[in-house]
Amino acid sequence: MVVKIPCSAPIKAPEVSNGLASSGRAWGDFAGGGLPPPSPSGASRTPELHRESSGGARPRGSCPPEALRRIAHPSGRDAARCGERADPMRPTQFNSRKRRPATVCLLLLAASSAPVWGKDVQGPVSGIWSRSESPYVVVGDCHVPPGQTLRILPGVEVRISQNYSLSVYGRLLVEGKPDSQVIFTAVEGQATPWGGLRFDSASDSSTIQDAVIERASVGLTLVGSRISLIRVTLRQNVNGVDCRDGSRVWISGSWFEGNTNRALWAHESYLSLRQCVVRGNATGGIESAVVLSSCRNAQVVQCEFFDNPTAAVEVDQGSSVLLAHNTVAYNEYGILLVRSDSCTVVSNAVCWNRTGIAIEEASPAIRFNDVWGNTENFYGAPSGVGELVTQNRNGTPCDLFGNISVDPGFQAPGGRVFLLLPGSPLVDAGDPANLARIWFSGTCPDIGAHELGLVVPVELVFFRWSRGRLEWRTESETNNWGFAIERSPDGSSWETIGFVPGQGTSSQPHHYTFVDPHPISGTVHYRLIQIDFDGRRTLQGSIQVTLSCSDDTGISVHPNPANPGTAVRIHLPAEWRETGSGQIEILDSCGRRVHLAALEAKAGRDVAFCWDGCDDRGQALPSGVYTVVLRIGDRRAMCKMTLLR
Repeated sequence: MVVKIPCSAPIKAPEVSNGLASSGRAWGDFAGGGLPPPSPSGASRTPELHRESSGGARPRGSCPPEALRRIAHPSGRDAARCGERADPMRPTQFNSRKRRPATVCLLLLAASSAPVWGKDVQGPVSGIWSRSESPYVVVGDCHVPPGQTLRILPGVEVRISQNYSLSVYGRLLVEGKPDSQVIFTAVEGQATPWGGLRFDSASDSSTIQDAVIERASVGLTLVGSRISLIRVTLRQNVNGVDCRDGSRVWISGSWFEGNTNRALWAHESYLSLRQCVVRGNATGGIESAVVLSSCRNAQVVQCEFFDNPTAAVEVDQGSSVLLAHNTVAYNEYGILLVRSDSCTVVSNAVCWNRTGIAIEEASPAIRFNDVWGNTENFYGAPSGVGELVTQNRNGTPCDLFGNISVDPGFQAPGGRVFLLLPGSPLVDAGDPANLARIWFSGTCPDIGAHELGLVVPVELVFFRWSRGRLEWRTESETNNWGFAIERSPDGSSWETIGFVPGQGTSSQPHHYTFVDPHPISGTVHYRLIQIDFDGRRTLQGSIQVTLSCSDDTGISVHPNPANPGTAVRIHLPAEWRETGSGQIEILDSCGRRVHLAALEAKAGRDVAFCWDGCDDRGQALPSGVYTVVLRIGDRRAMCKMTLLR
């Protein structure tokens, strides 16, 4: 099938080797970063370029599908999309009755050879969007209803007409790959932006991975929702990401470029921005590239900010933010802090801006930074900051807070390659407390976004408690045997409660879940231990949760043991006899989810479901003891079930 790539010329990044500005790779692929490919094929998207659905180029001189459609449907519309059969006998301004026989032959040939191309969508959507029906053309506002999930598979292109939006009230899973991104863009030839992706009090946490969101008024809007963005490119939007009202957003390995008003705005939300690139945004000269307003416990770690004509990062209205190990260069303002006393600015390289760090009505902690080469290094800094009166552990002059002011020793700063050279004064000059908990290779973390000579066994995106289970995601893994999950009632005495195998060595992201098979009530501490094949153990993260397990008993399964395909009934306690939608999870002996099914509970009746003894991929599971976890509303219960083959 022949597909024409829409005309949309992206901002071209410099082609330099290594570093975050290198060709074709995003932060998540790298040992030092890279530019995400601008299209699924990695080539620039120009009006002359065509490709087959499998990725090959269209032979020169072949007729594009738009031409076939204009022939096949005289009105100029796509007959396949409109649900019509092209009428070759319909008179048009291009034919006449005298020439109709020849025209009939031509049109029948075109109609028979023209493929069904794309799919129009509007209204409620769910299920799976696959590449075989791509592109999906949004011809009216779309939404994912509460409790529903829309999965978008690698290589899909979604084109949105006019100012329509795709709103998510349930769950969106965008499952692109580094070499087969999912594209969200305006329809070809549309000069005005489309409405963007909108998450409004979405019922479940969503994930967008290896995708491009471009040419929207707001690429991504979140209102009271949770989402993870992994290697997502947001470019040529008016605003890249706007989040507010208690949203929780995890962004890693992503690229913000050419968003004219701002790249990211967060208000009264939790934000984790790690290993991202923010370049050439806020070209309108009004907003800062990244604005954090009234945020609590936000983190901006190991990111690069450069070539933004306003402030790279602005923190205001009492936000508590950790700005750590970032490289901030060639902006109007590097870091702007306004009325935010609870900010910590640590281990950043702030260089070649007009003003390095500007502070207004605030007293933040500023420690172990390199602030150098700016027209004005500090504005409004607390007393003693920037006064070089002593030396750090490397013998470099510094102030009483460990801040230095020296040439950082980047590989090629003019080409925007901010990797450290051997012998750089930033090596081992960061905060020894390592507040951002980054991986480092020396005696102390380095200053700036990149560690010199670092090999990371597992790059962890998050480790959290969600919907009654532990969840974590890795960006890459090296020599990883797996993860031990440990639990403690007091944070001091630990016991191992499960093990989840790792992926060995992988440059792809992986998502893991684990359900505590025997939860305990009260305050509980969990921690994640990564174990190499050579037996070396590394603490990856720890969390504290409060559990109420009074409802985690009282259900029973009949028959038990059960054979595959047997209808299984779950008897509920009297207080559970209520109407509501829920789900059943089947867990193996290691606590890993192997099967998930939706259900509907009716008042006064037991819950029945049929399990074929297979996992979610359709693979038969062995005989053994499995855990059945039932969730209806806020209630949760579990019991054991034996599967016999």
